[in-house]
Amino acid sequence: MRYFYICLVSVITLTVAGDALADARSQARRFFQQGFVQLEEGKIAEALESFRAANDILPHPEVHYNIGRACADGKRYADAIKWYKKYLDQDPLPPDTKEIQKIIQTLSAQIPRANQTPEESQSVVSSSLVTPQ
Repeated sequence: MRYFYICLVSVITLTVAGDALADARSQARRFFQQGFVQLEEGKIAEALESFRAANDILPHPEVHYNIGRACADGKRYADAIKWYKKYLDQDPLPPDTKEIQKIIQTLSAQIPRANQTPEESQSVVSSSLVTPQ
């Protein structure tokens, strides 16, 4: 009889834990979908909040990718690189690894320019122009 109660308590505990995990997944999915819509609407700050809320509940590579995308769209290049690298930190590597690596390279090249004043950016452009001879 004691064994029956132990099994019953275990089943109830696992059921409650399973329900909590399902609720967490549902909540994370809602935040993720909300963030995706916000990003498509150009509401970058709101999208970041939604994606981060989803990630806080249930971290997932697709969430990491979309946080990176939102950061890149918001010109937060260093943050975007961090999240894209986190996206690539899965086993096995995602099928779009080469594409993401190219995005990271492009964003890395943007970081110095993002920190320059308009005058500095103009002088870099002017100095890189080749004048005809």
